[in-house]
Amino acid sequence: MKLFNLPIARLRFPVKLGMTCGARMTCGNTITRCIKLGMTFGAIMTCILLLTSCFQKRAIQQSSAMEHTEKHTLDWLVGDWKRTNDDADKSTFEQWKKESLIEYKGTGYTLQKGDTVFKEHLRIIKSNDNWIYEVTGVNESPTLFHFTEQTANSFTCENEENEFPKKIVYAKEGNLLEAKVSGGEIEIEFLFSPSQVGND
Repeated sequence: MKLFNLPIARLRFPVKLGMTCGARMTCGNTITRCIKLGMTFGAIMTCILLLTSCFQKRAIQQSSAMEHTEKHTLDWLVGDWKRTNDDADKSTFEQWKKESLIEYKGTGYTLQKGDTVFKEHLRIIKSNDNWIYEVTGVNESPTLFHFTEQTANSFTCENEENEFPKKIVYAKEGNLLEAKVSGGEIEIEFLFSPSQVGND
């Protein structure tokens, strides 16, 4: 049996080389191989159509992956922040850096008369498509808060097992960052503005 005047056994060879989505072969190279193998115009056009379909599928998948990543970004949190509603004799800071697409690291600390009176290490990491807010340096072991809500410029994370806080909320509006920690009837608000660390 023949297809486009070419034996099927002969057609199968170039298909394996260049017609699958996993093949790393350019369209031009594939057509050249087809011509060398004596394929008819119709068979070559079939190869081109298969390649086009493959490339379009890849483009759609890559676009979808980029949209998914951008939708869940926390880049708005990155930067150096200084608390503006602190006690008069204290200065509280948070610093956030982006380590990768799925990890952000931060440090929170409070200075009083030049001494560090409080410090915690923060990390936000994505695991199984869910964000987790991790706090170390306060309790004996890391405390984990799981995201329960997220928008383009805010998130809420919770841990009902933790004594305090049970809920943490971050939100950015304009150039300002707001954080709230709460548990039971207690709620503490932290208002931050951009900071030039070392100059404040």
